[in-house]
Amino acid sequence: MFHSFYQTAKYQRIRSLLDWHEAPETLQLMAEVENLRNTPDIQRFNRYLNFFEFVGVLRYRDQLTEDEVCDLFEYDLKNLNRLPVVRAYVEKHGFERLNRLLSRIEVQEAKS
Repeated sequence: MFHSFYQTAKYQRIRSLLDWHEAPETLQLMAEVENLRNTPDIQRFNRYLNFFEFVGVLRYRDQLTEDEVCDLFEYDLKNLNRLPVVRAYVEKHGFERLNRLLSRIEVQEAKS
């Protein structure tokens, strides 16, 4: 899972865009997300979210612990969490397990 996410180009563009949330390309992506445009970046974005939905399913089935999820993906989940457009998209489009992961990260941040 680590290799698939961090060491291949499959998710690299979206990870980079979410890292630089003030960059013009990121703002463009967020506009595309908000307006439900079907662009290559939106398709990449959905694959990115599907990866985290899969992580959420593994967590739900106790195949990953909460600590493992945080150790591997906390930074990326926090990046998703800080963008209201992303949170709304996740909630609206049926990413139920990802939504739970994001809610847990939010609670952890509030406790810190």
